[in-house]
Amino acid sequence: MTKKQLQAQRSREMASIYAVMIAVILLILLQFLLLMVALEGFAAGHWGILGPAAGGSFACFVGSCWLVRYVSAPARGGR
Repeated sequence: MTKKQLQAQRSREMASIYAVMIAVILLILLQFLLLMVALEGFAAGHWGILGPAAGGSFACFVGSCWLVRYVSAPARGGR
């Protein structure tokens, strides 16, 4: 590969890493919002909101783990 091709490939990889980082940040913000809703519902005595908030938080966690796995895959040599 030429130097330009290597630079273009690295640029594409960095763009995908940045996109994954933004998605993880958005998932963390959503998870924080779910935590605030759950705590507010708990303080108000609304027990019904705790289950869906915990499920949504778990889904955010799983999504973040999947995205982080995607980012670490190129370092291992494949996706």
